[in-house]
Amino acid sequence: MATALQNFREQYPQYNDMDDEALAEGLRKRHYSDMDPADFRRSIGLPPPPVEPEPPGIWDRVKSAFTSEQEKPEAILSDKPAMADEFADPVEPDPPPPSGAVKWSPQGLTGYVDDIRETAEGAAPVVKPEPTLTDQLVAGWYDYRANRATADAFDTIEDYRLVEDVAMGKREPRGAAGGPMGISPGSISKFARANRAELGDPRAQRQIQREISGQRQELTNLMQGAIDRRNEFSSRAAEIPYSESTQDMLQAEGFSQGIRKFADDPIMIMAEISLRSLPT
Repeated sequence: MATALQNFREQYPQYNDMDDEALAEGLRKRHYSDMDPADFRRSIGLPPPPVEPEPPGIWDRVKSAFTSEQEKPEAILSDKPAMADEFADPVEPDPPPPSGAVKWSPQGLTGYVDDIRETAEGAAPVVKPEPTLTDQLVAGWYDYRANRATADAFDTIEDYRLVEDVAMGKREPRGAAGGPMGISPGSISKFARANRAELGDPRAQRQIQREISGQRQELTNLMQGAIDRRNEFSSRAAEIPYSESTQDMLQAEGFSQGIRKFADDPIMIMAEISLRSLPT
């Protein structure tokens, strides 16, 4: 009895120059990319794929995390953007099939398949390397910078709220060194100017308004800069994900499930979380 792949070749002899492996992979990628490769191979009459070698153990992964002088923390932190950029290229989705195309089924061919050769012979899919422990340290540094930028933004908001009191000499600027009795000479001068303004001095009134307006504009720019820095560093940190085992533990539904996930790979999970939180 002829297999589904043999039936396909009979109906489409233009693919006879391709071997079974390339043709089958092209069909699967184009029309059944969500199907398990082994199941697909069985459905079209191909033997199972070769067995993949066992992945490295926990200790092998930990020992290989810092593989060179360039990957050690002190070297990495001196060139942080370059590390993060390694994970910045998005993976483009597969293009849609041509108009009118119908998926090929192992049970029978019912539509166009003229795009199979392009799929089978195209570039290999982009596979990003799994982040190392050094990468997690870099991500922690980005998280720390994002948190500092958030704190700066909140400080700026508080300064903005107090601008008028500072201009009137009722309050010292944040971080200013006070003079006798905790009042600086600048605040005394501003308080005297505010009294003149209240008595109708137009020059003093204009000076106070200009100072308030200028300070608020400056603080608005500082706050926007802090927000931009926070977004930038948060984005860089998000580009460096945890390993699959750590993500499974963090996304566990409930304490007991989290413990079970942690037990699957405890050393790597502890190493990743510790390094990522180290800078903060």
